[in-house]
Amino acid sequence: MKKQSLTIRILVRGLALLFVALSCTRLAAEVPRIPVEDFFRNPQFTSFTISPDGNTLAAIGEWENRRNLFVWDIANMEGRRLTGYRRNNVSGVLWASNERLLYFMDRDGNESLGIFAISKDGGRPRTLVEPQEGRAGGMASVRRTSVIDRLVDDPDHVLVTSNNRLLDYPDAFRLNVWRGGLDVVQRNPGDVVGWVPDWEGDIRIAVFSDKEEEKTGVRYRPAADAGWETLIEFGVDSPGWSPVGFGFDDRTLYISSNLKEDRAAIYEFDLKERKIGRRIHGHERFDVSNLIISRHHRAPIGVAVNAERPEVRWFSEERQQLQAILDRAFLDTYNAISSASLDETRLVVSSFGDRQPPKFHLVDFRGGEFRVLPLGETYPWLNPEHLAETRSYWITARDDRPMQLYLTVPRSREGDARVPLLVMPHGGPWYRDSWGYDPVVQFFANRGFAVLQMNFRGSTGFGREHLRSSFKQWGKSMQEDVIDAVDWAIEEGYADKSRVGIYGASYGGYTAMMQAILYPDRYRFAVNFLGPTDLVDLVMIPRRRQQEEAFAVLKRQIGDPSEEREMLEAASPVLRANEIKVPVFLAYGVQDPRVPIEHGTRMRTALRRAGVEYEWMSKRNEGHGFVNEENRIELYERIETFIEQTMGRL
Repeated sequence: MKKQSLTIRILVRGLALLFVALSCTRLAAEVPRIPVEDFFRNPQFTSFTISPDGNTLAAIGEWENRRNLFVWDIANMEGRRLTGYRRNNVSGVLWASNERLLYFMDRDGNESLGIFAISKDGGRPRTLVEPQEGRAGGMASVRRTSVIDRLVDDPDHVLVTSNNRLLDYPDAFRLNVWRGGLDVVQRNPGDVVGWVPDWEGDIRIAVFSDKEEEKTGVRYRPAADAGWETLIEFGVDSPGWSPVGFGFDDRTLYISSNLKEDRAAIYEFDLKERKIGRRIHGHERFDVSNLIISRHHRAPIGVAVNAERPEVRWFSEERQQLQAILDRAFLDTYNAISSASLDETRLVVSSFGDRQPPKFHLVDFRGGEFRVLPLGETYPWLNPEHLAETRSYWITARDDRPMQLYLTVPRSREGDARVPLLVMPHGGPWYRDSWGYDPVVQFFANRGFAVLQMNFRGSTGFGREHLRSSFKQWGKSMQEDVIDAVDWAIEEGYADKSRVGIYGASYGGYTAMMQAILYPDRYRFAVNFLGPTDLVDLVMIPRRRQQEEAFAVLKRQIGDPSEEREMLEAASPVLRANEIKVPVFLAYGVQDPRVPIEHGTRMRTALRRAGVEYEWMSKRNEGHGFVNEENRIELYERIETFIEQTMGRL
């Protein structure tokens, strides 16, 4: 492979210039119609990560319409491209040592990731774990090997888990990063769903699940050669706690617990006394589980919270001062440390906002100086002044449950005029929408839509009760939350009730179908991207794959086909196609391991038989999401045309 040489030009040499540039008065600009491809082409660079010694950077960058691996020598910022893939995309990168990089790819979106290795000079490339071939939908299962510890003191190995033997219960191995080969570290007894190593790389925590007794819990051992004992056991839907990470005193385990409050908070757990200790941090409205632990300082130094906007609280005065400097330098963005050298003298900072796609800087403390140097941007061709602001609101659902949502109002809105509304429920559904740049949101806002995203019941991060209230409610109260949010946007004067459409991916695609069924007079169109349409079949997928743990979870959270079939069928769009009165756009990936394409093809047949206008799109080289640039651009060009045929020129 021919190596390309490239240089990142240092445009900013100090904070003084940054302050001048970023404090200039912003001038109002007419909002242009941004081409579809500018939103959905591959990012120029993303995932910057720094080597343990702080001397080399790696990132994923665009080449030949695919995401490939690049490195730079920080001393001179001279870089090279290490890979030249033209079919699949590099999805992640990790430094195994100062010399060796690992990167990850699947085949055509089937999510069975392989692990690949290459030296920073481009030498000794090797496939360490072969990605699974062929279609992952239908009966096939996702086989995956995942890195859980870099093993800082062992540059030749990383610690991984693999579900090749038991789909729901991974074994743990040491993986040689030069020649491949897996050496067994911990064989799964048949109920462990997650392993947690300590700072020496020894596995000493096991999270287990008993599907028969519907219990889960945490086991612990004081040393790698000691026996296991149970620290806690609780019902799968009951309050409990989960491990976050070990302390450095061989006595402290950090946990995220909702035993004492509905929202999870960070606590210390005393491994000698076997009891919960000091509460480190919690939040009134949001779960807290992201504790930032520093190997260099050998202590927790902060906590990050996915609140209405991302928040970070630093315990370290040094980090507090750095955060203040960064926030003054990079206005209107959340500035997060995304990678650091082991001695923490060189840091990668990712800055993003609702109107600012992520951009990356290197913070360098070495040589007695403090420098901030630009590294790269994800979408440098987008002007933040042309993008729309996303605001957070709290509303009350019909059963008095508080619900947080985001509304993005188009820049083209004149005064208090009502505008078309695009309803965009998130996937999961046990996931959540967050504040930040979203190309889909900004695309629709650029076309004149106000975009409404709601964290309906079941959205994660809002406490245990908010999560549990979604169980077996896919076609019921979860749908009521969505229409309650739509009513709010209309009542508040943002939306024109005669021009409302809905777009969603995965569970959001399912919701697009159900909203069109339950509220046929409220929507002008529905876009279903990757959405399940038959809940009985969806719940049965893991049973057919012999994944009994996953099957037990879906029965509990969606419904049991053997006892609740009538409820599941009533909530299945494929069986209610004749109730849909608006045009529908369907898009699926043939390799999808989560929602087999049959959910799309059967829905297409049902719509055709019911006489419902529809459009269809599928791609053989995609899975649960379109990762290939040309397919992504085509998808949204077709969605744009589809909507214009329904509502006129956007």
